[in-house]
Amino acid sequence: MKKTMIILGLLVVSLVALSIYWQSSNGSKESITIKLGDKTKIFSMKALEKIEHEKVITTRDDKIFSGFKLRKLLTDFESDEFKSIYLTSSDGMSVMIKKNELPKAYLCLREKADTKYYQLVLSDDAFGQRWIKYIKMIELR
Repeated sequence: MKKTMIILGLLVVSLVALSIYWQSSNGSKESITIKLGDKTKIFSMKALEKIEHEKVITTRDDKIFSGFKLRKLLTDFESDEFKSIYLTSSDGMSVMIKKNELPKAYLCLREKADTKYYQLVLSDDAFGQRWIKYIKMIELR
């Protein structure tokens, strides 16, 4: 009985430590990195928040978000150099959008507790199946 309680106690402490680590690694101090071949550009959260945000209306229950068009981050990259955009979140989820979907792709500022993060929102994706949060990497291929 004593061994079981010790093991359970260690598991609880481990889970709490992992939870604290995960929350700190997804905090508002993070950035988004954009890559195209050898070219890399990094946007801090402060720089992203300075970009003029607009209302984003979606077909998903007429929800309204505040964000900016994804293509605003891609101005330093030649559009003929890539055909698709891969977005990866801090939890490892990844989604691909085609270049012709850029007019409908927004990065929307979201808040959860004391954490700010950006979420991909495709304004015409009624089910939000390709909306990912905690975006950390954008690869142009």
